[in-house]
Order: sequence, then C-alpha cells, then structure tokens
Amino acid sequence: DEFKCKKYVYSDTLFRDISTQENSQGVILIYNFLNKTMDNLGENIVILDRIQDPGNLGTIIRLIDAVGFKDLILTTGSVDVYNDKTVRSSMGSLFNLNINYLDEEDLITFLKVNNYNVLSTGLTNESVNYNDIKLKYKNAIVFGNEGQGVSTKILENSNEIIKIPIYGNAESLNVGVASGIVLYKVKEILEGHEV
Repeated sequence: DEFKCKKYVYSDTLFRDISTQENSQGVILIYNFLNKTMDNLGENIVILDRIQDPGNLGTIIRLIDAVGFKDLILTTGSVDVYNDKTVRSSMGSLFNLNINYLDEEDLITFLKVNNYNVLSTGLTNESVNYNDIKLKYKNAIVFGNEGQGVSTKILENSNEIIKIPIYGNAESLNVGVASGIVLYKVKEILEGHEV
C-alpha cells in the first residue's frame, strides 16, 4: 500500500453527487493545503501575473515542473491554484512546486531585496527577442494576464522585457504556449552557459 492515508468506498450515487466531473476516473482526493514558504527560493523563479484561466494555470504549473524549476509566485488576482480544473490540468505537478501568492507591491519589493534579474514578457519598444535574453545568477521570469499582459508597474520594474516574434497573422500567443517557449529557452541557456 503505497499511500499512507484513509480510503473510503462510496456508492455510485454519492460519488456522482460530490464529483465535479461528468466522466470521473473514480477517485476523489481530500487533502490539507500544502504549507508553502518564501524562504529559500531557488535562483530561477516563475511569476504569473493575474492569470485568470484555470486550465492555463495548470498547464503552466506542469510546464514549470517539466523544465525543472521549483518555485512559482502568483500575483493577487490570479485564479486559485486549487481550482479543480487547475489541479486536473497540472497532472500532479502542483504537488512538486513551491507556490506562493503575493500582491504586486510585495512582489516588487521581494524581487529588489533579493536581487532577482526580472525578465517580463511584453510588447514594448524596448522588448528584446527571447533568443537574446541576458540571464544572471538569480532570475525571475514573468508572464502576464491572458488579456492584459504583465502589469505596467511590474514592467517598469523589470530588468528586461522579452518578446516572442510572431511571423504570421496571429495577434498573440496563449500564455501557456508563450511560457513553454520562453522557459525552455531559459533552461537551454542555463544548461549551456555559466551565468
């Protein structure tokens, strides 16, 4: 028995009543919220600014885990990390990350006090191609809200604003797709170079 927890078997009727899924896998997990900490964050953290869609959040959590990063900060106004759709779409990666929430002011203070190199995604006149980003010892990579992007205040406090070029007619990329492109590039740079 791999899991050291109580197990209960419910009738099909009760299970259907408490499940949020029409075609459930037949398992419901009840757990205590995980105790997360801002102490001892790693050299590379991911920040999601006001992410609204639970599926996007779960996808990005899974991606962060796949890339090998461990720390995620969500700004106030982001979807609940324990939203059932977020939990499902993270495919278990939620339990592998140190996830915290901060409001915008506390986030900016935290990044400055801890000397993070802040790289935010955005389209400004100063934006640099994601292939040309400059990493340092401690990096915070920021992705923004699906409709509005990274907040102006966070952009103003970023060391570098990065963009992903769009060669076709699409107006923008989904935040989950953009996160995948940028985070794998960051990992590639970190694996290939001393910073």
